[in-house]
Order: sequence, then structure tokens, then C-alpha cells
Amino acid sequence: MSKTLPIDQMIDSQRGIISREIFVSPEFHKEELEKLFTRAWLFVGHESQISKPGDFFVSRMGQESVILCRDSRGEVHVFLNSCRHRGMKVCRYEQGNTSLFVCPYHSWSYTTDGKLQGVPLYRSLYEGVLNRDEWSLVEVPRLSLYKGTVWAFRWASDDDPASLYFERNDNGIVVASEPFDQHREAWVHVPPGHALIARPGESMEMPPMKVV
Repeated sequence: MSKTLPIDQMIDSQRGIISREIFVSPEFHKEELEKLFTRAWLFVGHESQISKPGDFFVSRMGQESVILCRDSRGEVHVFLNSCRHRGMKVCRYEQGNTSLFVCPYHSWSYTTDGKLQGVPLYRSLYEGVLNRDEWSLVEVPRLSLYKGTVWAFRWASDDDPASLYFERNDNGIVVASEPFDQHREAWVHVPPGHALIARPGESMEMPPMKVV
């Protein structure tokens, strides 16, 4: 965080007190968008939300609207929800099933694998000029599926896939297990130095925190 932000004065770990300013400050929000959301794996959704080919769910990565979808071959994708023509949101529905995403502005259409398919007046305006293969929806550079959850990363890199972060037990990080039932582990977020997994009915030895 920026040195101009009194973060040390807003969190008292000894007394378990957090200033509510952390949750409403525009400065903190801007810092988090720039320094956290752009540099970390972000949770986009769950595979159960797009169980069938053509299923889609509109999610967010920071302030960006993205489309989580399953194409006709069953592959999972995350696209920026923005038409390549004029930047209009190409999908205006929260979820559903479709074979094409059609921009409501000028009706450019895209298949569920992101390929540009339909361009009105293509022959008279764009033929020989516009290569459709170069104008697909923008797809996130990195995508990771972890036990049904879908995670996306904004930048192409050689970092570990999301699953390696979640299963890095020596650092105390286990945020998901197999699907819920009474015989399986619960989903938890565990900081270093605490128990790795909390089963249903068990308590976590974590310091209580309150907002003031």
C-alpha cells in the first residue's frame, strides 16, 4: 500500500480491531485494484454454473466484466465482456445458454469459443480488409480449474497454476477441498501458522476481529 495511507493505524491485530475506513476508502480501493487484482489469480466462478455446452455466466475481474462460458466442445473460457468493434458489452445477460454472443450495438456476433462470426455488411464494408481471425473476443491469458472452481490471471506468465498455490500446505494455504458433504472437508481460508483444514463442526484457532 502507499505510504500516504495510514494502513498501520487502521489494523490492530493485538486487539482484533479493523477500521471500517478500509472497506469504503476510494484510495484503498484504487490501490487494491492496481496492486492486488492485477497481480493475483482471481476467482471467476464455478464449473457447475456452466455445466452444459453454451452455458455462460457473467462475472468480474476487479472492475472488468468478463464472460465465463463453455464452448460447443466443452472447453471453458473467460473472455473480456467487450465487443471488438466499439467496446460495447457483448453480453447483457447475467447467465444463460447460447450459441452466439451478439453485440447489441452493431450486431457483431461471436461463437462461444470467442471467434468473430457475424459482421453486418461485411462484403460491402470489410471484405478484404477485416480478417475475422484477428478480431476474436479478448481471452484471459491464463486460466486454471481447481476442483470445480475457475480462476483467471490477467497477465501471461510462468507463475505456478492456481492449484499449486492452494495446495501449498507448508505455507498454510488450503482454500478448497472436494465438493461438500458431511464426510468431507469444509472450504476454508487458512493463514500460515494455523490448522490446514477445518472439518464440519470443528473450530478454527483464529483471532477474532471486529470492525469499528
